[in-house]
Amino acid sequence: MTIEKNKLGLPFFDNAVGGIYFNLPTLVRGRRACGKTVLAAQFVNKVLRTGEKVLVFCERPPETALLDARAAGLDFESPIRSRQLNLIPLSGIIKSSPDGRFPFDAAIEELHALVSRSS
Repeated sequence: MTIEKNKLGLPFFDNAVGGIYFNLPTLVRGRRACGKTVLAAQFVNKVLRTGEKVLVFCERPPETALLDARAAGLDFESPIRSRQLNLIPLSGIIKSSPDGRFPFDAAIEELHALVSRSS
C-alpha cells in the first residue's frame, strides 16, 4: 500500500521532503524559532481546506496560536467555532519526567483521555 504525500505550498519544504502525509499523526519538532509554528499552521490550513477535522496539541496557549495565525493571514477562528479545528494546550496536561525526558507512555495515556473527552 502506498500513501501519497501532499504538497503544503511551501516550496522549500515541499522540495526538500516531498510534502506531508494526510490522515496520519504528524509531529512538528525543532529548535526555537526555526519555523515550526509557520509549518504547522500551513499544514493545518491545508487540511482544513479539504474539509477534514484537525486536532492540534499546542505548547503555547491557543489564544497565542490564533493571534499568530491571524498575523499570517490564516482564519482559524471559523473552523474552531464549527468544531472542525480543536486546539488543545499541553501546559498542565503533560509534565516532564524527573530526568528531563519526555514520558511517552504517560503522555499517550493522558492524550488518549483528553481526546476521548474532547471528541
